[in-house]
Amino acid sequence: MYVMPTGMICSGWVKQSPQWNFRHIDVDLDAYIQDALDAIEYAIGDTTTKWGAERAKNGHPAPFPLKYIEIGNEDFGPVYWERYEKIYQALSAKYPDLVYIANSVIRVVGRENDDKRKDIPNFVNPKNVKVFDEHYYNSIEWACEQHYRFDNYKRGVAELFIGELGISGKYPYNLLATGAIRMSIERNGDLNPLFAERPVMRHWDFLEHRIFLPMLINGVDSSVKTSFFYLAKMFRDNTFDVCLDAAIKDIEGLQNIFVTMGYDTASKQYILKLINLQDKKVTLQPEVSGFKRPVKAHKTSLVLVPGKENTPFAPNEVQPVETEVGLDLNQPLELEAASMVVYRFK
Repeated sequence: MYVMPTGMICSGWVKQSPQWNFRHIDVDLDAYIQDALDAIEYAIGDTTTKWGAERAKNGHPAPFPLKYIEIGNEDFGPVYWERYEKIYQALSAKYPDLVYIANSVIRVVGRENDDKRKDIPNFVNPKNVKVFDEHYYNSIEWACEQHYRFDNYKRGVAELFIGELGISGKYPYNLLATGAIRMSIERNGDLNPLFAERPVMRHWDFLEHRIFLPMLINGVDSSVKTSFFYLAKMFRDNTFDVCLDAAIKDIEGLQNIFVTMGYDTASKQYILKLINLQDKKVTLQPEVSGFKRPVKAHKTSLVLVPGKENTPFAPNEVQPVETEVGLDLNQPLELEAASMVVYRFK
């Protein structure tokens, strides 16, 4: 992905006068467009082109696997909607096979829609908004309430991209709460969702005041995989292309136990995912249909403990555990405190 600048600062930080009239500086937008065209040509242009030849000269004659172009980062409002259209027209005319991504509103008090996609009609040509990037920074409670968020999105508008997701709060519950959002994303595969992990890496010496845990912690001579890396890997390694109905029986109050289930046609396996945000072990009854007999399953379990995390000095404190187990979906299941479990079975 290439995120191209639009000559704007993230709109949520820009002065408004009057309200919703963001005071962006004037720029030579044509220069930004030409810079983007040059960058794309460098990435995927034939070696007979100016910038494709430069890429080959620098030791990479084959094109890079560029697929996505995001126009701006956290830009929105009237100025952005106009600039998006002009940039989209220029870039898509030369590179129609690339996928272009638009930004959504964030950090505007009293204006950030519960459904960010309500702003799509405000673009100059809403049909040119092919993919819509939604950034979310919020609390654990908010994340738990979003488990069914994307179920209600109108279809046929724009495809979904979650380019940034940060859940604040006490570790490890903030990390596990991102799973409620991830489950909502994978349950709504007809939106062709994209999800970007962030932050990917940070240096150990600069982590003291960081709210959001990175996937990798880098030291002077090491790179350590964190619990965030392993949770993300459990989702990535256990995708499915057919979503099945699944629920937890007798959930009351704020939901803090989550489940999704699906079928992977490539491996011909069923996949059941469970997350427990409670600070205690629970016994629960999954509600799924069609499984009358116990089965043999491959179980991957990630159990997290407050205050316990991998560091350059203790790189293996937290790791998933994989076992072969019997699974009876007609009987209650035990789920460890602050944990995620994945079952794969036929």
